[in-house]
Amino acid sequence: MIAIIKKPNTPAETSEVGNDYETSKRLVGGYIECVTLDNGVCMVCNEEGKIYKLPPNLYLRKNKVGMDVVVGSVFFCSDTPDGEFASLTTAQQEYVHKFIKENSV
Repeated sequence: MIAIIKKPNTPAETSEVGNDYETSKRLVGGYIECVTLDNGVCMVCNEEGKIYKLPPNLYLRKNKVGMDVVVGSVFFCSDTPDGEFASLTTAQQEYVHKFIKENSV
């Protein structure tokens, strides 16, 4: 699937990655957690990133009220109605690049 990978302190890169659990774990360096963004985009991050004190990567605004920091490597993909990961469309890729630009640490 086509995904965008964002590691701390490095530019985002668009890449073709495997669409399976083991690949997802490898990309984020541990157990995965999915955060639903707008436009059908899913940000996949390390569920235990803060426990392991991984480096900060992106800010995550919550309803314009509070803010959180996403740590460690993340990747962005689309999801299907039944909850499966899928390739990003061109419009979703543009959305993700804008999201990263606006929310980089």
